[in-house]
Amino acid sequence: MKRLVVIFACIIVIGLVVAAVGYGVASDGPSAYTVRGTTVSQQAVDAELTALTDNAALQKSFEQAKQQGQQVAPLSTVPGSVTTDTSSGWVGLRISQTAAAQAVEQRGLQASKDDTSRGHQLAVQSVTGDAVFSTLPDWFQQDLNERWTNVAVLERDVLKNPTPELRKQVAALCPSGRYVSHILVDTEQQAASIKQAIDNGGDFAQIATSTSKDGSAKDGGALGCIDGQNFVEPFATVAKTQPIGVVSDPVQTQFGWHLILVTDQVPVSDVEQVALQAVLGRTKGSAAVTVDPRYGRWDRRNGQVLPPVAPGAQASTLPAPAPGG
Repeated sequence: MKRLVVIFACIIVIGLVVAAVGYGVASDGPSAYTVRGTTVSQQAVDAELTALTDNAALQKSFEQAKQQGQQVAPLSTVPGSVTTDTSSGWVGLRISQTAAAQAVEQRGLQASKDDTSRGHQLAVQSVTGDAVFSTLPDWFQQDLNERWTNVAVLERDVLKNPTPELRKQVAALCPSGRYVSHILVDTEQQAASIKQAIDNGGDFAQIATSTSKDGSAKDGGALGCIDGQNFVEPFATVAKTQPIGVVSDPVQTQFGWHLILVTDQVPVSDVEQVALQAVLGRTKGSAAVTVDPRYGRWDRRNGQVLPPVAPGAQASTLPAPAPGG
């Protein structure tokens, strides 16, 4: 994912929200929310919210995002409290994770090593990166890994058995079906030599990674779907007309010499993004969710927790966190 995939970015960009600490019933006092009989306590939710609002690395990450021009809502504006947007968003996301965990159990799915790795990747991304994740309490890291691993297991199952709706959503990401990659070098001679190597069986992406001077080299030269992109000429014309799967002859622009490859293969990351949204959106339309009013109101239509309607921007003061989940 090329954009910031934070728990809070999930709330704003995707419009979806997070799951429970593990899966099962938490009986530590009043309930924060319930999903189809699975209850998670306010104590468990508040412990995580406190850990997040007290995390200096996360605050630094948010400040850096703001300096880069990104719109990031504050976690807290008064010490010892959390904004209503943060608390409702966090509860909403946990609700989605709880539903995912239930589906994993109901289908008898087991986590593979790849699922565990993917789950950890999502857990790290959900809090802006390893700089933040590594500074969270051990119990919180473990809970995040477990919850996101359940999401990863269900994501894999969705990808393995894609519905017509999922295929439709993936196709809608790039109506033209043209995905562009390129290799950028300084001279025509370099480009011609590289093209010869590719024509002789060399892997375009691998060669792009090792030889292209463009920033896309780290992604094997991939620039993504042609739709909506403003390429310079004559690059733009070649990208629109080059036969699928055929590497172009060297093309010169103001940046240097390009070899252009257009494919109709949807990037794995795009498919994973759609599948992830499908997993996190499982609760959309569900009436089997209840939320304590202090965290907000369950919006069944959109599968979200809406912030409580109350004067001011702050939710109730957080209690001291209790380790564990």
